[in-house]
Amino acid sequence: MIDTLRQFRDSDLVYQFMRSPLAVTAFTVTVMLVGSAIFAPLLTTQNPFDPASLNLMNGFSQPMTPNQFTGESFIFGTDDQGRDEGGEDGGQDQKRNHRERGDGHR
Repeated sequence: MIDTLRQFRDSDLVYQFMRSPLAVTAFTVTVMLVGSAIFAPLLTTQNPFDPASLNLMNGFSQPMTPNQFTGESFIFGTDDQGRDEGGEDGGQDQKRNHRERGDGHR
């Protein structure tokens, strides 16, 4: 097994591949894209297909500006469905924490 890996490492294919900056860059970008697709659920907390997470009153909110209806602000703003453009949960955790303490959302 180790001899096979050593032969592969010393082959002309690997040598030519490592000498080509374009091939190495393309391989790196491909690995990053595939990795981000595989680990996408770990990179974002928002589920865009969950209708319960939508708040239409937050639709078209400007970045870093409190919404005129709900008072919530979003770093990157929201889309037409009220989903946070930054992929975060749209302040839902903060809202939930205030509700549990009984002091309302600020």
